[in-house]
Amino acid sequence: MKARENNWKTLNGKQKLVYFKDYYLVQVIVILAVLAMIGYFCFSIFHKTEIVLYVACIDDVLEENELKDLERRLNEELGCDGTNTTVMVDDTFYTSEDGIHKLEVYLSSSQVDLIVAEEETYKQLASFGFMQDLNHVMDAKELDENKKILLYTAGYKETDDISFEDQETGQGEILPYGIAIQDQAKYKELAGKLEHPIIGCTANTKQSKNAKKILELMIN
Repeated sequence: MKARENNWKTLNGKQKLVYFKDYYLVQVIVILAVLAMIGYFCFSIFHKTEIVLYVACIDDVLEENELKDLERRLNEELGCDGTNTTVMVDDTFYTSEDGIHKLEVYLSSSQVDLIVAEEETYKQLASFGFMQDLNHVMDAKELDENKKILLYTAGYKETDDISFEDQETGQGEILPYGIAIQDQAKYKELAGKLEHPIIGCTANTKQSKNAKKILELMIN
């Protein structure tokens, strides 16, 4: 070690740079990388972003810039900064690729709040009991004002005698489970590509207030 210190003192600037690269550069890079990982880990723990609304788009593929713009606009509507609080829009659910089962997993953990899907797919989701009756979301006046665009469909029949495995889907009461938005200007502005899109709240949403705000945005 003393020999290295003595050598260091006798070197000129250029030689010191070469010496540093040969003996210390790799060690410094490793140390900095470890510190960076520790810093990121600590930041992730103490600065978690709160997702105040999770929107699942079924078979509605968006370009990356369209997706980011949609999230930005929804953040603005809900007064989120996109860092501490944010809206998440997920368009990775494809019915052709087992997307319904993937959605079911997300719904089981109450992760999804709003769903946008093609009408036939949406009816299927309602029949499984995934969607919320809009009577629990909107008041009588709001339902009456928007009755022309409400989707009435059969829900899941819940009794003590049957279970999900009994295939009693779509045997429940016909109720307003969604809102048709294909003719709504907001949907077109937000780059939606479905022909007959329906939007609605999931049965177990934890963000019902924010979900309703976005429903109101889409129909006004």
